[in-house]
Amino acid sequence: MAESEGAAAKEPKAAAKPTSPAGEPDLKALSDRIKARRKEKGWTQADVARTSGLSANAVSQIERCLNEDPAADALAKLDAGLEWPANTADSILRGTELASASAH
Repeated sequence: MAESEGAAAKEPKAAAKPTSPAGEPDLKALSDRIKARRKEKGWTQADVARTSGLSANAVSQIERCLNEDPAADALAKLDAGLEWPANTADSILRGTELASASAH
C-alpha cells in the first residue's frame, strides 16, 4: 500500500512539469501566445511587424520557433506591438509568466 501511495504522490509533480526542460526557452509557448494574440486582434504577422518595429521575417521566425533565443529588445518590441504589459513575452519564453498576465 505504501508503494502505491508514494507513486500517487509523484504523479501530480510529473503533470506540473514544464513542457520544455528547465532552463531552456519555451519557444512553443511563446509562439502559441503570439498567434493567439494576433488572432484575437485580427492582425497578420505584417501588422505585428508594423506595430512592433520588428521585421515581418522576425515575427514569422519567432512564431515558427526558428529563432531559438530571441533578443531581449525583440521581446520588448513584441510586448509593445502586441499591446502586452512589459516583459510578458520574456516571461512566457522563460516560463515565469504570472497567471494574471495570461489573461492579457
